[in-house]
Amino acid sequence: MRLRLALLSAAALLTLAACGSDEEPSAGSSQTQPPSTAAAPTLTPTPTPTPTPSQPAKAKPATAAQIQSTIDDVQSYAPAMEQVYFDQGYPKDLAGALRTAKQLTFLKLSQGNTIASYVFDPSDQEFQLCIENTSGAWAVYDTSPMSTTSSGKSGGCP
Repeated sequence: MRLRLALLSAAALLTLAACGSDEEPSAGSSQTQPPSTAAAPTLTPTPTPTPTPSQPAKAKPATAAQIQSTIDDVQSYAPAMEQVYFDQGYPKDLAGALRTAKQLTFLKLSQGNTIASYVFDPSDQEFQLCIENTSGAWAVYDTSPMSTTSSGKSGGCP
């Protein structure tokens, strides 16, 4: 705070000094000063803190039911998708996996769940499928061990 006050005082004095050089000398003064050829000092304003925006409301943590819904859905979809892939071949990306999921009309994702990632390993003809809930809950099914290998309550699919 003292530094700021000192800088403001110095800036005010420099401003006043610069203003006085344009005036005529007073009647009692016999001295005139030649115009200064020195460059005016550069004043750097003191930065003021920017107000920080209010933090967004934290999302509620996923409920046990939301976590379980991602696990249940991934355990239904991944094996069913693999059955389709035995006949039609494995897709190489998420778009192909989503097309396959649409063919599985006998399955329906739980409310708030989406197929969020699909990773295919062509060397082993295996894939990992991740289903994510809007709460951030997620579950990954890996066809190599034919099981859910990981799940979580926040952050969405890895």
